[in-house]
Amino acid sequence: MRDDAQRPDWLPWIAGAVTVTLGLLFLILMPPLYNPDEMNHLYRAEQISRGELLGRRIGADRTEAGGTIDGNLMAAFVPYISAQINRSPPPPSIRGLPEAAIKWGGPAMTIDFRNTAIYPPYFYLPSVVAILGGKALGASIHQTFYAARLLNLLAAVAVLVTALALFRTGRTVAATLLLFPTAVSQYAAVSQDGLLITVGALAAALASRPLSERRAATGVEIAWITALLALLFVTRPPLVPLALLPWALARRPLAPWSILSTLGLVAVTAGWSLYAGTAIKVPWWASPFHYSMTEQLTGILTSPATYGGVLWRTMSDLGHGYLLQAVAVFGLLDVFLPGWVYGVAALGIGLALLRDGHTASGGNGLFRGTGVIAVAGTWLLIMTIQYLDFSPVGFAHILGVQGRYFLTPALFLGLLLPHWRLPAPLAALSAGAPFLTPVLAAATLPTTIALHYAT
Repeated sequence: MRDDAQRPDWLPWIAGAVTVTLGLLFLILMPPLYNPDEMNHLYRAEQISRGELLGRRIGADRTEAGGTIDGNLMAAFVPYISAQINRSPPPPSIRGLPEAAIKWGGPAMTIDFRNTAIYPPYFYLPSVVAILGGKALGASIHQTFYAARLLNLLAAVAVLVTALALFRTGRTVAATLLLFPTAVSQYAAVSQDGLLITVGALAAALASRPLSERRAATGVEIAWITALLALLFVTRPPLVPLALLPWALARRPLAPWSILSTLGLVAVTAGWSLYAGTAIKVPWWASPFHYSMTEQLTGILTSPATYGGVLWRTMSDLGHGYLLQAVAVFGLLDVFLPGWVYGVAALGIGLALLRDGHTASGGNGLFRGTGVIAVAGTWLLIMTIQYLDFSPVGFAHILGVQGRYFLTPALFLGLLLPHWRLPAPLAALSAGAPFLTPVLAAATLPTTIALHYAT
C-alpha cells in the first residue's frame, strides 16, 4: 500500500531543519578532536587532499599504516591532544592560544593512523574539499577544521533529505534512527560515518519504492541500490549480508542472472578486504594481551558453541550499552544524555514501528524474510569481526563494538514489517515519532556537554 496521501510532504524538510539545528549545536559545542577517532579521520582526509587516495604501510619495518600529512596539523591541536592524554578538561576555546594561528604549509610528515588508513576515500570528500579550500584561502588549520565539520553536516543532511523524500514505506523508522543524536553527532564531525549512515538510508529508500507498489524492482533500481551498497560494504565490510536484498527485489529471483548483483557485491567487498588486509592493515598497537585473528577464527570454527556463549555473554552484559550508544553517546564515547531521553527514544522507535507497519504494503514476503536474515547476519558479522580483530584470543566478551555500527542495517527494519491497521488518532500521533528524541536532546545538550568538559 502506498501511503503518499497519508504521509506529510513536509517531513523530509522538517527533518533536515531539525538535523541542521542539532548538528550545529554539536559542531559548536564539541571540542576539536572529541568525536570518535576524529583526529585520525582528519589525518586521513588531509592525506587524500594531497593526492594519496589510499592508505599505505609505513615505517622501516612496515609495521605501521598511514600516510603523508602537513606537519603543522598535529601542532595545531596540541592542547586538545594533551588534554586527552592527561585526562584533563580541554581548553574552553582555542582563541588566545598560539595554536589558533597555525596555518597550513608545514613540512610533510609521514605518520601512523592505522585505524582510518584502511578506509576508501569517497566518504571523506566534504572534509577534503574543506581542507583544499582552507589551504587555498590561507585559513588557519582550526578554521579549516570547523569548515570540514560544517561541510560534512551539510552533505549528510542533503543525502538525508533526499532519502526521506524518496521513501515510500519504512520511512518513519528510518527517519527516527537518522535523527538520533548519535547519528547527528557523526554528521557534524570530521568523519566518514555521517555519509555512511545517510547513504545507507538512500539505499533503503530506493528499495522501498518497488516494495510499496508490490512489484519487482527495475534493472535501473537494482543497479542504483547495488552501487550504493557497494559504497557501504567497501567502507564497512561487515554490512555485506545486506547484499541479499537486491536479489530479493528481482523480478525472477530463481533466474541465474538475478543473483549477479549479490555475487558482485560479495566479490567487491572481498576484493577490497583482501587488498586492505594485505597492503594497508597492520596489527593493533602493542598490548599485554595476545591478539591473533587466525587463532581466534580457529577457536570459533572448532568450538562454535563456545563462541555462542561469548555472543550471549556480550549481549547480556553489554547489549543495553549498545542500545544507549545507538541513541545518544558523544565525545570519546563518554558523554550521555539524561536517562529519561533514552526512554523517550524507545517510545519514539516504538511509535515509528507501529506507523511503518500501518503504511506497509504487505507484499513481497521473500524480501521480508530475506531482510530479516540479512539484518541478523549483519549483526552477527559485526560482532564476529570485532571478536577476530579487536578482542584478545579466547576472551569472554567481544570488545570494540559501538552502538552506531548497528544504525545502518537498522535503517532497513521498517521495510520488513507486515501490514496492520492503527486507529486513526494513533496513526496521526506516530507521524511525529522521528522528532521526539532530537528536540529533547537539543534542550539538554548544551548543559550536558558543558558540565562534562568542565571537570
